[in-house]
Amino acid sequence: MKYQFSKLVDKYNKVYILQSKFYNKKIIEQNIDYSLLGVGVHPNGSITILLNGNKIAIPEIDFITLSKKLDISISDLSVHLNAVPYTKEDNDLRLNRKKERREKQQSQKELKKKAINEHKEKIKNGEKSYIPVKYWAEYNEGILKTKITKEENIVFKNLRKKDKSKAVKQKHFRINGRSYFADIYIPNKKIVIEVDGGYHETRKEKDKLRDADFASIGIRTIRIPNEAIYDNSFHKYMKQIRM
Repeated sequence: MKYQFSKLVDKYNKVYILQSKFYNKKIIEQNIDYSLLGVGVHPNGSITILLNGNKIAIPEIDFITLSKKLDISISDLSVHLNAVPYTKEDNDLRLNRKKERREKQQSQKELKKKAINEHKEKIKNGEKSYIPVKYWAEYNEGILKTKITKEENIVFKNLRKKDKSKAVKQKHFRINGRSYFADIYIPNKKIVIEVDGGYHETRKEKDKLRDADFASIGIRTIRIPNEAIYDNSFHKYMKQIRM
């Protein structure tokens, strides 16, 4: 049964929210006709809906019925079932907060888009341009994703299915005041994979500092030289990732 929570609150003005497993247990223990109080449309026309899989919203009228059948006061039943009363006023406040958050997010999104577009235009015209780090990260992430190398794609394709489904390309990190983009990041294993081209021979100290920064937040870096992808040594690196 599909029925929006807001519609339910609007219809009954007051509902009770409680954990479904305790509610169902009491119905079963007291041998109550489930059709009178279960999730769905009841014979009296009232409606009980399921929320997030483990909670339900029950109209006050049915909560009163349940208390009578169990011969327990509404206040005691509320404590016993850990039920929370929820009114139309509560819901209106929730919807207003949700609307304000959505409007704020939309405003921030538009400001960010404008800032990035202005930054792109200045760079294109050879001008100096500075934007906030969070905008800069998104801007550069988009550029880097268009420049992913053939070797990086080979490594990505050879990841295990469960790792590949969670892996992120060109993930941005801000660590110890420094910004980094990881070629491939596997969050469930806390592993960064760097596929190193020949130019990394000239930046060993920077790479060492970078790896230390990642290690400081519990992320291990596995570096795979480009040449390893075309010889038998490639598989030893993939084994390290699969461990």
